[in-house]
Amino acid sequence: MQFHQLQIIQFKNHSQTLLKFDKKIICFTGLNGVGKTNILDAIYYLCISKSYFNTNDNLNVLHEHDFFRLMGKLSNNNNDVIEIVCKQPLNGKKEFLLNQSVYEKISEHIGKFPAVMITPFDNELILEGAELRRKFLDNLISQTNSVYLEKLMAYNKIILQRNALLKQFAKQQKQNLELLHTYDEQLIAIAPLIFSIRNKTIPLLQAIAQQKYAALCNNNEQITITYESDLKTADFKILLQANLQKDLITQRTNSGIHKDDLRFEMNHQPIKKFGSQGQQKSFIISLKLAQFDFIKQTLNKNPFLLIDDFFDRLDAERADELMKILPADSQIFISDTDKNRLEKSLRKANKDFEIFSLEKGKVVTMHQA
Repeated sequence: MQFHQLQIIQFKNHSQTLLKFDKKIICFTGLNGVGKTNILDAIYYLCISKSYFNTNDNLNVLHEHDFFRLMGKLSNNNNDVIEIVCKQPLNGKKEFLLNQSVYEKISEHIGKFPAVMITPFDNELILEGAELRRKFLDNLISQTNSVYLEKLMAYNKIILQRNALLKQFAKQQKQNLELLHTYDEQLIAIAPLIFSIRNKTIPLLQAIAQQKYAALCNNNEQITITYESDLKTADFKILLQANLQKDLITQRTNSGIHKDDLRFEMNHQPIKKFGSQGQQKSFIISLKLAQFDFIKQTLNKNPFLLIDDFFDRLDAERADELMKILPADSQIFISDTDKNRLEKSLRKANKDFEIFSLEKGKVVTMHQA
């Protein structure tokens, strides 16, 4: 897969931007705030059907405008021309088209054009709560398994309904446990499959991440990724029964795969507490490159790789190692504030590339290696 053209209309700080790509490595440089990251996000959006940063699409519409539109022209391994279009009116329904055909369900688009994004904000995977780590895991698996995505969406919908019912019980001071039991049965029918797929995925991801970390850092530090789930220790039906009174009091569902987490460690110590900024950054990059390889191996398809602020929290040595281990057969999009530094690193690694320089949401120059 390769992007050849990208059109951005009224998306974030881009009024109208048209870009044509000839190389496997495409770079965007310029000061902070000029729109480099937003180009990466537009590409990610066309691949995944949503922004990497803003779940509320109204926030993605250019200020004082009433819609945004994204269009990408790609080719596959057979050199077939593919067009992806997203139309999003302000406060309206999103429309996604593949070769001018509208998806009935946008979720059908997931996995057709896999993509992996690496940004400075990914450090929150280590520092923040379990929800972000679950989203990372769900994004990884959903791009490779449509059944998983379907079951996950169904599970999350039932959890919302069950929680709404628990709030209704508290508000009306009246309980309908038979109706609650109906939701429980629906959850029990779905959760074991989601748990099983997650449980099988993590050891595979862990093995790849360790290889990536060793290549990036050139040392013997051991990193581990451990899957934590209520369903590892008890049957889900029993858990729901045991937590019934707690659920009624707190007005939410306190057990289930929606509480799962990932534990990140280095040399058997939590990386959140004992890892330096450089080690944490290297861990995240290794995790994302493992995500890339997992998707590639599962789908037999090369994802797009997007790296925002390439040199963030990386010393020169680690940045050079990262440049060396970037996948050679995939299209890669990179942003950075320092054009000269990025070009020097690319030439040192003998990469074929093109650089677009931006100012205030507009491309002002383009340079090829």
